[in-house]
Amino acid sequence: MASVNPIAYFTMILYSFFPELGNTPTADGNFRCVLYSVALFALWVLGMFGFNWKVEIFDDYFVHTNFLGIKKQYGYDKIEIRKNSSCDRIFVDGKYKLTISHLLENRKAIEVGRAWYLHRLKQVAKRKKKESENVA
Repeated sequence: MASVNPIAYFTMILYSFFPELGNTPTADGNFRCVLYSVALFALWVLGMFGFNWKVEIFDDYFVHTNFLGIKKQYGYDKIEIRKNSSCDRIFVDGKYKLTISHLLENRKAIEVGRAWYLHRLKQVAKRKKKESENVA
């Protein structure tokens, strides 16, 4: 979508300067074309910034920072990873939160963090079971 928007944006700018190309009255055509081109440009900029996000991996959770700088923390025990052909989608309590493309270099970071978290939980459970057996 982000690669198509510049073409549409510049086409609308062209129509705003040459309204006879669109067979619309000059004043009305100019206003609509300029308004539409500004809206397309705003959506294009937001789409481009949508690619700028960050995920930080910790022991029990990961932090997702979106392009506005808003940080949200998600525990590994609450997430569900649904695999698609081109991406992994992260859901929390059945609600979509973020997408990780398979084209990214560190696309498996959340899966690895989650695997370490589950492994550590199993180790702690084994240790507690062993300690309770030794006490009894």
